Amino acid sequence: MDRIENLINLNKYTGNYGGNNSAYYALTESIHKTNIKRNKKYIHRNPIQIKKNKNWERIITFNPNGMISKIPTISAVKTKMTIPELLKCKRDGNIVNNDGSINCIKIAIEQVWDIPNISIRLNIDESYFRKKLFKYYNNPDLLDAKKPLYFPPIGGSTIYLFGDLNNYTKVASRVHDECNGSDVFGSHICSCRPYLMFSIQEAVKYAQNGDLGIIVYNRKEGRSLGEVIKFSVYNGRKNQKGGDDEDKYFSNTENYCGVRDARVQKLMPDIFLWLGIETIDLWLSMSNEKSDALKDIGIKIIKQEQVPLEILPKDSLIEINAKIKDGYYSNQNT
Repeated sequence: MDRIENLINLNKYTGNYGGNNSAYYALTESIHKTNIKRNKKYIHRNPIQIKKNKNWERIITFNPNGMISKIPTISAVKTKMTIPELLKCKRDGNIVNNDGSINCIKIAIEQVWDIPNISIRLNIDESYFRKKLFKYYNNPDLLDAKKPLYFPPIGGSTIYLFGDLNNYTKVASRVHDECNGSDVFGSHICSCRPYLMFSIQEAVKYAQNGDLGIIVYNRKEGRSLGEVIKFSVYNGRKNQKGGDDEDKYFSNTENYCGVRDARVQKLMPDIFLWLGIETIDLWLSMSNEKSDALKDIGIKIIKQEQVPLEILPKDSLIEINAKIKDGYYSNQNT
């Protein structure tokens, strides 16, 4: 990864610095006739030091040195989390405060793609991949094989750590892909917020036992297809003959836009490589693609746990039942 760090500091990359805010950077700089930049006088020491490990060389989706890079792409802060569903967590005065707030560290990561090694991990032709990127971003630098790095204008990831990263025995974790409608606004058709809240509770329990809880929140709205496609599919599901149907759950998306899921979970484990996680003792996910991606990269999963059905909105059971029929992990089929 020293290679990537050197390339970034030498501006040997292409793309849009600032992630999905890059267009607003340009707009506000035009309005205020200024430049958006980080003033190092106001940057304080990060509250966590991530120890470099042998797996950093395998990271291909962000710069593991991003906290200290000349061009920063990672930042961390100590914080408190206060969410209504989590007020029932046991208050121990350490992880969970007396007012119910939860102590954690959150880490923001912006994407920096190593195009050659992404192509190798996914077993795709690099030149063909570059042409597809060019199709969507219309940046001629993307066609130049001499430029291996790319700052894509997409949302990054936020890690929430509960407990001490440098002193733990067991790990509980969930990787949660963004669902604004459920996570923020409590959609009745989706299981995402209940699963996220349940997973945070379990992560907190691990931290209270002296272990580590990790929640990774990725900006991949609508299975990375976006909210416009997502809501169009929702509309189709609700208005199809016979109403919403678990047997048509996946085909509704595929029939509308050609694929049922645009996420590429084989890229997901990089965060665990960065943190030095080799084993996940409690994996809070039903997704086989996420589980397989972790196992393929060499990370062990000891126990897997599905969302408790009793905490879900009634309408969201269509989604859950469709996933179980499709082979997703379930307590019912273990």
